[in-house]
Amino acid sequence: MRHRGKETLMMVMMLVAALNALPIAAATRVRAVSPAIGDNGTSLSVIAGPPTVTCDPSGLFATVTANYTVVSTGSADSAVMVASFGGHDYALPTIASGNVTGGGGWTISGRTKTAEGTFTTTTTNGTYTLSICATQSGAGGRDSKTACSAPVTVTVNCTVTDPCASGGVFGEVPANKNLCKANGHIEVQFRGNFGDVATLVISGPGGFTLSTGVDRAGDSCNYHYNWDPAANMAAGSYTFTVNGDLTFSADLVCDSHN
Repeated sequence: MRHRGKETLMMVMMLVAALNALPIAAATRVRAVSPAIGDNGTSLSVIAGPPTVTCDPSGLFATVTANYTVVSTGSADSAVMVASFGGHDYALPTIASGNVTGGGGWTISGRTKTAEGTFTTTTTNGTYTLSICATQSGAGGRDSKTACSAPVTVTVNCTVTDPCASGGVFGEVPANKNLCKANGHIEVQFRGNFGDVATLVISGPGGFTLSTGVDRAGDSCNYHYNWDPAANMAAGSYTFTVNGDLTFSADLVCDSHN
């Protein structure tokens, strides 16, 4: 019996030693669990085309436009779009889930889903950074994805132009050249940037001089003045000067029969 007790004790000690000698990897394999659900190699990307800058004719501001393409190899879930321009975020139309053939926003070809859009804004002169981002929620336990286009620099450098800078007369000036026509106005029309009220000076034969203010026609570049000459004014060449800058002349007649 004593021998058998010793043998049993020896067997227990050998078993404990063998368990202690098991490699860690083996122990880990014993406790192995199922791996977490990942993206399985799917991706989301945004590609922005080169921005175009179109200056307004006034030169006071410009329209910035950039086309973009979103590519997903994952699900065709909706994607929230945001443009970052000049440090400000602008919400873009969300890409609807599903295929465009079924009312969605994605064009699906195999695993690849694409959607296109355009970012447009107006801004003044300056240097700006533009980036367009898409965020797509996860499906089947996957994490959501966010992808952004590579930042691009947008330079707006418009030249301010004055639409009224080119001054001159328009129409037949004067439209009526008869100083002696009954109830007849001598119409003087000119255009330019002469302020809200232009100063018109008319000079003619015999030392005749008339100075008057002419209002601008609304927000246009046009000015219109109806001159009612005094009776029996001398015919001849008359000079019209606006703000001491624009000058034009006309030969006026005196014919009481016309």
